[in-house]
Amino acid sequence: MAQYGEKDPLGTRIDKHYEHLKGKRSTWERHWQELAEYVLPHRSDFTSKRSLGEERLEMAFEGTAMRALKRFASQIHNVFTPMGAEWFKLTTGIIAVDKQRDVQLWLEEATKIVKHHISRPSSNFHSAIYQYYLEAGAFGTGIVFVEDIPGIGPRYRNFPLSDCVLAAGGEMEIDTIYRLYKQTAKDLVSRYPPESLPEDILKKGIGDKMLEEEDVVHLVTPAWTLMEFLPEKWDKPFVSITYLKDKKKVIQIGAYDEMPYICARWERSDREIYGRGPAWEVLPDVRLMNEVEKVYLKGVQKAISPPMFVPDSGLLDPLDTTPDAINYYNVGLGGKDMIFPAPNAGRVEYAQQLSAKLIGSIKEGFFLDVLELPGPTAPDGDVMRFSATEVSVRMRQRMPVLGPLLARQETEFLDPLIRRTVHILMRSMMLGKMPDVLQDVGYRIEYINPISISLRSGEVNSMVQLFEMIMPLAQIDQTIPMYFDTHRILQNTAEVLQVPPSNLRSQEEVAEMVQKQQEQQALQQEQQQAQLASQVDERQANAEAKRAQARAA
Repeated sequence: MAQYGEKDPLGTRIDKHYEHLKGKRSTWERHWQELAEYVLPHRSDFTSKRSLGEERLEMAFEGTAMRALKRFASQIHNVFTPMGAEWFKLTTGIIAVDKQRDVQLWLEEATKIVKHHISRPSSNFHSAIYQYYLEAGAFGTGIVFVEDIPGIGPRYRNFPLSDCVLAAGGEMEIDTIYRLYKQTAKDLVSRYPPESLPEDILKKGIGDKMLEEEDVVHLVTPAWTLMEFLPEKWDKPFVSITYLKDKKKVIQIGAYDEMPYICARWERSDREIYGRGPAWEVLPDVRLMNEVEKVYLKGVQKAISPPMFVPDSGLLDPLDTTPDAINYYNVGLGGKDMIFPAPNAGRVEYAQQLSAKLIGSIKEGFFLDVLELPGPTAPDGDVMRFSATEVSVRMRQRMPVLGPLLARQETEFLDPLIRRTVHILMRSMMLGKMPDVLQDVGYRIEYINPISISLRSGEVNSMVQLFEMIMPLAQIDQTIPMYFDTHRILQNTAEVLQVPPSNLRSQEEVAEMVQKQQEQQALQQEQQQAQLASQVDERQANAEAKRAQARAA
């Protein structure tokens, strides 16, 4: 590593790459800045940096898009990664292996442990995921960092897109990330070894300027791209480098077994690194809504406080049509001195109608018409109510619309997120010993969400309806129940309803129980037969005794 005062070749090289990638995304940043100012103001730091606590609502005259984005993020959170509900499980994807009892129990226990570490408050999972959904909905790209805390487990953090610069591999998967952040001299001195820091930082860290901030960049990239700067026996797929931005000085080099930054796109065009979210599609409506709101406010102000005309006093001013304005007019000969409001031919209701149409378009753009189920409006304006069955049917009809969206999030976001979590827990020996067969076939992640459940619940409903129809017939024809494999129906129903394997007995256990019942029944029959035989013998003996007495008499 270069000494203080010397040029750091590694720091110079990676900073050059950072500046190159930063320059290439300047067009994106202009779009992101406009989107943020309309729908996510607290993340509007792409082209202009704001002071902490500074007002950020100058561009927005109306908050429909902001509220719609938050409702979108909340609803997507409840659909994809719901709190307190089952939304994934570990499996092998091989039916024969999944039926092995030891594999079933290990996968179920591992799933419970992973969910426990995700759900604990200290992991910060749901807070970070909600922020990810906000940025994915607004900008189309979001970043979650999965940190391995020794002795504790994974911790999740969301980093703003404005701080992160991405690069992709040949298949356009994100494999490189630069994250720029600020850190005080005090924190640098307390976190990194003294020999890796410049002398001026060491002096600041223990002096009066310890709270001065420095720009720091954290890079994670495939190790093969920087092998000339790494030790010969390097065996990790990803390298982690932290360096001081202004000095281009590397202060730490580390390694990862898998990519710790989960960088996902809502939807993406070919050959584009960054994604596009629902806010991109509703941006024209949001712009128009903003202008309509301006006009509407002006119209309401003029209707409430119109500009006035008053007789002049010899001095005429230009016409002023702003609310509460005073315009002087010449009465002329024979005129009357009177004060009256300026005529206003504006139709405020037109703006209201257009606003209502735009609000509906914005909500549809954020899928709120699919994610939320409003009741139909009755003629008197009241909201009509649905029965539970009707609600279930309507949701089952709407949920498939989100299927393609979920598929992309599973591939690019949820799958690497859970795999990173599982690998952290495995390395920490928190998942227990894995069965030998799993070490050969591995595992996969199966997602359980309202979309897949609503699609497959139709199978159970069809079977229930069939049973309701045939029950009267079964009383007439006793052979009808023989056409149904009740054991297979039970297994399929449990699979659709996602019943844990530990709640059901295995086929071997059931067969053993059936055998014991048959043995007990056979034993009881033998005992009953023996008892009957003894009773018959006793009766015969009594009868013989009575006949003998009769002969003797």
